[in-house]
Amino acid sequence: MKDVSQDALSAQALPKLPGALLAGQGALLALTLAWVCGLISRWLFQRRLSCQFVPSASAAARLIRLELLFDKQAAAQAASDAQLMKLQTRSRTLSRDIQPTLRQLEQKLEQQAAVLVKLADRADRSQADTIELRGQLAALQGAVAKQFDLVLRALRTAEAVSKAASPAQRPASKKASESTEG
Repeated sequence: MKDVSQDALSAQALPKLPGALLAGQGALLALTLAWVCGLISRWLFQRRLSCQFVPSASAAARLIRLELLFDKQAAAQAASDAQLMKLQTRSRTLSRDIQPTLRQLEQKLEQQAAVLVKLADRADRSQADTIELRGQLAALQGAVAKQFDLVLRALRTAEAVSKAASPAQRPASKKASESTEG
């Protein structure tokens, strides 16, 4: 242990005055230099900020123009809001006035729809009846045609029989018909 303390004593024994002076002056110089750098950086930062916030004439004009535009838009929005409120009130009033009329129209439409359904059913029934009647008429026409054909045949047959009958009977029948006429 004596060796370590002797080294410490020998290091203290050396003249420290000029080195201590230099070390103190170096620290003072570094501190002064840091202080000056801080001042310069603050000055530059403040100058940069002051340059940014100084509006030019065109920037001021643009700012005023924007403010005027904003005021116009605010006034237009206020007018639009007022018109919207009026329209909402008007629509509520109209809807209250129209609702009874609409209900009546709905009832009438329902009644008309019921009547139309009944008429459509009647039309369908009438159409079915018409088709059935057409079939019956066709059958009647066929039956009448057959009867007419039978009557014609009977007449032709009777005529043929009468022609085939003796000519003597004919003049006698003519004389009989003449005596009844005269």
